[in-house]
This record gives sequence, C-alpha cells and structure tokens, in this order.
Amino acid sequence: MDQGQRLFQGAPRELFARRDLLTQAGLELPWPMEMHQALIDRGILPVSNDSSGIGVPLDRDSLLRSLEQAWQTRDCPK
Repeated sequence: MDQGQRLFQGAPRELFARRDLLTQAGLELPWPMEMHQALIDRGILPVSNDSSGIGVPLDRDSLLRSLEQAWQTRDCPK
C-alpha cells in the first residue's frame, strides 16, 4: 500500500522480485534475498533468468539450498 493505494497483489516472491515497488512502498528485501543477490553480483551464484522470483530464497534454509545446489552442480561462474 502507498497512501491508501494498493501497489501490488500477488505472491510475496513476485513482490520481492519488483524492487521498484519495494522502494515505492518503503520496504526492504529480507536478508536472504539481499545475500542471494550479493552472491550473484559477485559471481558466486549464477544469474537467474526467472523474473517471477520463484528461485529467490525467502529464508535461511532456501538460501542454503541454493548454495548447495550451485556447489554440487558447479553451475557457478569461474
């Protein structure tokens, strides 16, 4: 909500994939999502082409699963 106007309706993952809406609503990303993006920015995790936010971790355990999967498949940039 922003000044009584609904900015978004949908799943939380989809909302958190929309940084423009988060900024407009005065919200911040949960720390696992911030860490996930930082790991992508540093080339530790591969870039996701999924704009729905489905592959983005919302909690500690899903972040750890992302790291484990990338490590096991070695799908990380060199």
